[in-house]
Amino acid sequence: FNTSNKIYNLGLTLRSQLPESVPSSAATSATGETQHLLTYLSNAEKPHYIRLCWVDYTGIPRMRVIPSRQVLSTLKNSQPLSATVTKGCLGVLQNDVLIPGVGAVGEFRL
Repeated sequence: FNTSNKIYNLGLTLRSQLPESVPSSAATSATGETQHLLTYLSNAEKPHYIRLCWVDYTGIPRMRVIPSRQVLSTLKNSQPLSATVTKGCLGVLQNDVLIPGVGAVGEFRL
């Protein structure tokens, strides 16, 4: 945002999407973030799924979808929230060839 705003002389200001009661990310602890997520997921109009998005080493956007009920249950039980990604997912080139030394078996826990 800031780079484009400066390069193109847009003169825009970034509006925060967070409510006033949420502290800035610098002051937020992991417990605070967990509590904020629990509060958000406990609302009547909670989302059905949480999307975890990333860009792999070849620049391809990837996504995992986790049911919000599972996230809510995990956090309420004070368990760590994690998702798994197959090792092959991070070792495949654009032409669907595995990088030498990377196998398709196994997973990374995020």
